[in-house]
Amino acid sequence: MRKADRHDILFLQFFAVTSLVLWHAAPHQFENLPQWFDFYVAKFYIGVPLFFFVAGYLWIAGEKKYLNEKTTIILKKKIKRILFPYLFLGTIVFLPKAILNSYTYNPVKPSILGFLSSFLYPATNSVRFLWFLPCLFVLFIIALLFLRHGMNKQTLTLSYGIAILLFLITECLPVKFEQDPLCIITALNNLHFFILGMLAYRYSHYLAMRRISIWILIVFHLVLFYRLLFPVQGIVLDLLNWAFYTLFIIVIYGLSTKAGKKLMRLSLAYDVGLYSYPIFIFSWFVLVGLRVVLYDRFELSQIMMNGAILLSFIAGLLLPLLLAKYLDQKLPRALRPLVGL
Repeated sequence: MRKADRHDILFLQFFAVTSLVLWHAAPHQFENLPQWFDFYVAKFYIGVPLFFFVAGYLWIAGEKKYLNEKTTIILKKKIKRILFPYLFLGTIVFLPKAILNSYTYNPVKPSILGFLSSFLYPATNSVRFLWFLPCLFVLFIIALLFLRHGMNKQTLTLSYGIAILLFLITECLPVKFEQDPLCIITALNNLHFFILGMLAYRYSHYLAMRRISIWILIVFHLVLFYRLLFPVQGIVLDLLNWAFYTLFIIVIYGLSTKAGKKLMRLSLAYDVGLYSYPIFIFSWFVLVGLRVVLYDRFELSQIMMNGAILLSFIAGLLLPLLLAKYLDQKLPRALRPLVGL
């Protein structure tokens, strides 16, 4: 049975996975989605950026271990932890999805070439939102090659500036998400979130200062209101989104250091944070099943749509949590990496 005593990290993981499950709780193609849900999807979704932030934070938190380990050993661990679930789940879902292609929102190519390309291009994978895993793996490769021996404040600050530049460049590249091999471009686009996590670890004592926290909150609300009230485009929109998500993450991180311990006293919140990775993996199966049962079979009124979203959100969290806890106890240790345990 797994345990963790970093309540701040558990809080961040809890916040990230609940945000992600809510985002996937209804098909975005529907025209009669509640306004609050459309607003959340367009303006307040923070799940994936927060996961990247946590990954960077945990990477630097374990720097002593990484500095003393061989590169090949670290690489093997990351392959086992990240790529095994990606390959395993993408494989077992491919054939059923190919058979039911006409009923899916994102069909796959039912061929050997289609099977292989679904792993090379993660956005075309049979479990589409697993694109996050190869993208995260690429980020760890970058950290392993370029940031492993340069994790002091000055080097990280310089690296963060380069990452912001890469973000602006990749925003301008005419490459579709489905054409991004191993999500390399997406990884470069999100590298600044990963390094932001590393910087938060290094500057944690500054971020905890009351004066700094107040200024961050003030600037965050200014950016938030500007983003809500004034439509912008192009590079101004890119910079505004960067500022918003960066400040939003720092605000959540500040909450994690203050409110994390109190919230994680609740056993359900603690478990959701602790099993956030397998919940992320298993939630796809629950949410897809509920889409077939709820959204594809009935024409839902606004009230029913709100109920369907709430049901999908609760089931998308709790059923994967129960399955993860069961497998954590019953599954042989050698097989656990296949499902993110």
